[in-house]
Amino acid sequence: MDVSSSSVSNYLKVMTDSLSNVKDTGIKNNDTNFENILTDALKSVNEFEGETNDATTQLVNGETEELHSLMISAEKSELALSMALQVRNKVLSAYNEMMNMQI
Repeated sequence: MDVSSSSVSNYLKVMTDSLSNVKDTGIKNNDTNFENILTDALKSVNEFEGETNDATTQLVNGETEELHSLMISAEKSELALSMALQVRNKVLSAYNEMMNMQI
């Protein structure tokens, strides 16, 4: 898979903006916790997947000829899923490490 640095930096900017919005919301409501942040992140992954599915359906049905937008959407979806899997792996690793601690 060949991902250009500009698409990665654009994706990181979108994710950073999303996280800063979550932080702003949480500070105002004093409601920021790990569960809410994770839930919002997973909703974003689902939204990216839905956008990719919509773009694929439009291309297959001949409603659009913008193959490049489909490819961009697919890469966003793939990056979001990859990032979610990495976060999951880190959380599980931290949990296992804490469970193995002796008190």
